[in-house]
Amino acid sequence: MIGTRKFRTATARKRERIRAASRIGVLVLVVCCIGGGLLYLLHIPQLRVHEVSVHTEGSLHKDAVASAVHAVLKDSYLHLIPKDSTLFVSSNAIEEDLRESFLRIDAVTVTRKGMQGLDISISEREPVALWCGDVVPPVAYSAGKVPEEGHEEVWGDCYLVDQEGFIYAGAPVYTGNMFPRYYGSLERSEPTGQHILAQDEFVRFQKLFTDLSASGHVLQAVLLVDERDIELYLEGGMRVLTLRSEVPDLSVRRLLAVLTAGALDPTRVVEYVDMRFENKVYVKYPGTAVLSTSTEPTQ
Repeated sequence: MIGTRKFRTATARKRERIRAASRIGVLVLVVCCIGGGLLYLLHIPQLRVHEVSVHTEGSLHKDAVASAVHAVLKDSYLHLIPKDSTLFVSSNAIEEDLRESFLRIDAVTVTRKGMQGLDISISEREPVALWCGDVVPPVAYSAGKVPEEGHEEVWGDCYLVDQEGFIYAGAPVYTGNMFPRYYGSLERSEPTGQHILAQDEFVRFQKLFTDLSASGHVLQAVLLVDERDIELYLEGGMRVLTLRSEVPDLSVRRLLAVLTAGALDPTRVVEYVDMRFENKVYVKYPGTAVLSTSTEPTQ
């Protein structure tokens, strides 16, 4: 059976278009009212973050951290939605911004405190070493000199390094051997925000300091010469040339063998000891040719 068609007059079709336009207009009006109402709610003080509490036991100034958080929340999304709206606060964004702004921060957690507050909990990096520049360690110039009684070397222009080998802040002026000291080049001119070594290699170098200290020999500084060679500076200024790949175990054993096997003349100043050639050790005294000795590392 063939269905019948429904024909409309021009007037009927016009009325239908008017009704459709009216329905769309009403729908748009409803959407605008709902959107406007939501935007109004997002801007009322009761639903916006005003209080920022910072908890840290380190040296970071809490007011500075709180100001940085407020600066992040002062912005808006698409110039419409305030970032301090309690419904749109991004804890991850705040945490990331704080890590970038304060390199002292090791870990940070942002949690809600009611509808109008945030709690910022921070743990700061702890220094375990110092980076002191791309220069020859000052201790190198003390070889053969008798230290003044009661005098401790004062050194500044160093930077704090955490357990991952990360440089995060300038260091105060220290005396004595409070931390292991590293010297060597970095990729960028600004030291902070860089690693002096890869983490696993840094751990090995830290062990070099502790192992030599346990054997009764003070390692005052390490100079990272290049990708292959390093220089160790012992208390008194003795310079030891060795390989990065041998740190720490083999370097310590070979060095102790040199110091305890009578290979050095105790009446003369040692210019340097070169241990870069397997079991052959070369000793240089000022004004003399390089002398070699064969020394097996102690077990």
